[in-house]
Formats: sequence, structure tokens, C-alpha cells
Amino acid sequence: MTKQIGRLHVLTDTALQSRFSHVELTRLAIAGGADTIQFRQKIGATREMIEIARQLKQICSDAGVTFIVNDRVDVAIAAGADGVHLGQDDFPIPLARKFLGKSLIIGGSAATFEEAQKCLWEEVDYIGFGPVYPTTSKEDAGPVSGISLLKQVVEAIPLPIIAIGGVTAENTPEVMRAGAHGIAVISAVCCQENPEQATLALNRRCARERREGAMSETLASIGEFGLIDRIHKLLQKEGIHAPGVTLGIGDDTASFQPRAGYDVLVTCDCLVENRHYLPDHITPLDLGRRAMVVNISDIGAMGGQPLYALISLGLKADTRVADVEAMYRGFIIELNPFKASIIGGNITKIEDVIFIDITLIGEVEQGKHILRSTARVGDAILVTGYPGQAAAGLQLLLRSQPIEDLLGHPLVRAYITPSHRAREGRAIARSGYATAMIDTSDGFLGDLGHICQESDIGAALIQEKLPISEDLRQAAIELGQDPLELFLKDSDDYELIITCSNDNEAKVRSAIASVSNVPVSEVGRITDTTGDIQLKLPDGSQRRLTPSGWDHFSI
Repeated sequence: MTKQIGRLHVLTDTALQSRFSHVELTRLAIAGGADTIQFRQKIGATREMIEIARQLKQICSDAGVTFIVNDRVDVAIAAGADGVHLGQDDFPIPLARKFLGKSLIIGGSAATFEEAQKCLWEEVDYIGFGPVYPTTSKEDAGPVSGISLLKQVVEAIPLPIIAIGGVTAENTPEVMRAGAHGIAVISAVCCQENPEQATLALNRRCARERREGAMSETLASIGEFGLIDRIHKLLQKEGIHAPGVTLGIGDDTASFQPRAGYDVLVTCDCLVENRHYLPDHITPLDLGRRAMVVNISDIGAMGGQPLYALISLGLKADTRVADVEAMYRGFIIELNPFKASIIGGNITKIEDVIFIDITLIGEVEQGKHILRSTARVGDAILVTGYPGQAAAGLQLLLRSQPIEDLLGHPLVRAYITPSHRAREGRAIARSGYATAMIDTSDGFLGDLGHICQESDIGAALIQEKLPISEDLRQAAIELGQDPLELFLKDSDDYELIITCSNDNEAKVRSAIASVSNVPVSEVGRITDTTGDIQLKLPDGSQRRLTPSGWDHFSI
């Protein structure tokens, strides 16, 4: 299981100084930008340590900061910590994993290459390596490891390496240039006059080195195979090895073993720069998430679960390596909750526009997949969420006002990082109560039209039942448009349109509610007038709708 390993670990210590308590140090370090607090107390009553650790855990949780207990597995469990850090002579790491389970973080200390390898074999989540420099904070620190050995460990061990021992604001740049994932400090914060400012200085040095290193490294400078190696290491550190994979990245093909009793689902989708996304309006991380959501949505609309992804990229030579890594982190963010993994792909150099092409493989229980061609006359038409929001978000982005002012707008976020409904789709399929289903990747009306065409039926919609959000209504006023048109037309929201019998409508709603709180609206009925979609207006009159949605070849 993947965990987020912080880059600036501050170890609270009251043995080296007495001016600040553990609680005070934690608050000051967090205010200075620490993303991980490690509670370090070598002596004291266990009950007292648990009480302090619980206070620190609450402070860290409120701030969204990771809290780790050093050495004491029992204290970590009692305090509800996010993990524990163990030295070579502390509680055995394999036994700690049995007590803590797979979800909690375990860090291990290493001072030699052999100890780092041992930590890797024992499946720690990160390694605290050092002392990199001379230190007085730890009496048992041992001889200095040095920058050269740190670099060797970083290059050879596919885990986040946190540099420890004698790290200061002055030598942090050297540590980060050696490839360390982050730093861990004690006296550089705890023993300073102003721990908050000391943490802030360390944080700024770390961030500056990461930023400058990322800016200078391009695909041209590391080459195709250098990039492949970087991607491989990233996937090993942050991705998941999905069950069933018999051969992953590193050979001519990948291979996997399908599960008995399941059908294999395969989909592919391509995102092209300036056609499917606007590079100035989306970060590489969000682009990766968006590209993967498009494919996950297709698997979910069939009632399946994603398993394996193959990713092909067309990239320019001056593309920053950090941007490609950020894209992959976006892929991983969307795949990890399903325990799905990237098992291969391809990279090619292009001269004009970047593209991302993903093939996603999933599975669905035999006989449980839901088609778009099996809707029945009299069925209720249901839709999840609020279609049309992504279309409005895009139009808001394209206006001339500063983009920064809009990045937190809910409709803009709906466009940049849309949500799939794969869990809901799978729950619906397992229930067996839906007759047809499709995602709204081409817009509500366009995709309802696909159901009508494939099922040889028609539809009767009721305008007053269409779920148009208040955000969409306000945006429509701002844009000078009709919210109904934004709802109906092309908008890549990736909601689900579901048909089911009237008797089973409550059961479908219940299946969705079992996995999420997404709203579900009944918007009309399936009719026997093939291809005809009618909208009942508030005054009782009828309006015939012509199915239309996203068309790649429209002008």
C-alpha cells in the first residue's frame, strides 16, 4: 500500500533542550512548514509517553501533518499514530508490521549500504539514512556516512531516503542534490532560539533545491532510457503491484492471469494537447489524474473494476522530467485506491503537440456487465451528480480574467479534475437491478442518445427534474447562457446515466448509497418511440431534443 512520505521531518526532543515542550515544538515546527513530526523520547513512563503522543497526534491531524513515534511500537498504537520509526536495534521491523498492519508507515534507520538493503528487504516505507554529517544529537549515531554513500543508496534503493544526522539549513542543498527524498532534523530546530523560523529556513532550502533541480532537467538531458528508469523507480516507490500480474515493466510485454469467473474489460482513450486539455490551465499532476479518470470511468460504466494500465506518451525533448513524474503521480493517485497498477507503455518523441494514450484493463464478474443496448420501454432514467458543470468550468477558464482567481472554483475543479463513478457503477452492476448504463463523457444528451440508439428506444425527460446545481445556475448567469443547455450539451463530467425498472429504482439508489453519497436524480422514462427524445417543459409543452455531444471531428 502506498503512503505519502514527507520531506521535512522534525524530531521533537526535550532531552537536548528544556525551553520547549514536545507540544510547543510540534506547533512551532508545523507553523514553519514541517510535514512530518516524529516524537522522540528515550526515557520516561509509558503512560506519560502515550499521553504526550496523543496530544501530538491530535495537533498533527488538525494540521494535516504526518505523526510518527520513534522506537516505541506500543506508544504508536496507543496514540493512533500514522506510523513508527525503528532503529537497527529497536523492535524488529517484520514483527512491527504484524502489529501495525499494512496501512501504517514504518521507517527504518540505516548507516551503511548493507543496513539500507536490509530495510528494503524488511519492506519499510522509507529509510532514514545517516549520519550524513557529524552530529551530537544522537549518542549512538556511529561514524559519518557522508554524501557519497548517501548518493549511492539513493540510486540503488527504490525507497524514499530521508537524510539524517547533522543536517542544517546550510548543508541541506548538498543533501537534496544527492537525491535525498527529504531531511530529518533534531537540533537544527529544537535547539534553536526560534524553532518556527529554523523550520521555515529548512523548508525553503528543500523546496528551492527541488524546484531548481526540476527546472534544469529535461528529457533531452536524461534520454529515453533515463526517463524509463525514473518512471520505473517512481512506480516502485509510490505505485502498487496489482494482484494477477505475472510480468510487469522491464520486458517486451507485460502479462497477467485473469481471475476465474470474471470477464476482462479493455478500454483506451487519448488526450491530445490543445484538443482535450489546455496546458496553461492544468498542472501535470492534474493532467495525469484527468487522463486516468477518463479511462476508469469507462470501466466503471460497464460495472467493472480497473486493474492494469498501459501508458503511451508523445513528448517533446524539452519537456521537464519533473512534469512527466508529476503526470505519473497523477496516474497513481487514481489507480491506487483500486489496487490497480501501471504494467507497461511506450514513449516517443514528437515535435508539435503532446499526447497521452492510456489502455486500461479491468474485470467484471461474468454476467454482471451492463451494456448501453439493453434499456427497456418503461424504465426509469436516473443520473448521478450534476452534469454540465465541467462545460461551465471550461468556459469560465477561457474568459480573460486571471486564471489564478478561478482555480478554486467548484466548476473549474470539475473540469480540471473530474470525478469518475466507478465504485457506483460496480455496486450497480453487482446489484443486478439496472438494465443499461453509460457514463456522460460526451455530455448528458449525447450519451442518452447512445442508449436510445443502441437499445432501439426513445426517452421522455422532465425539465423540472433535471439536477442543475446552484453553482451551474450562477455560472450560467455570469456567462450569459442557459443552464439547461450547459446541462444537456457536451460536458465531460463522467457521471452515470442508468436505466432500470420502476420497481427496482429504490434498489439501484440503495446500491449507490452503499458506496457513496453522490446524489441520484430520476429525470424521465424510456419510451417506445425509437430515437425520439422529448423534454417536457415547466409549462407542460414538449420540446424535441436532438442528441448531440462531443465529436472529435466537428469544427
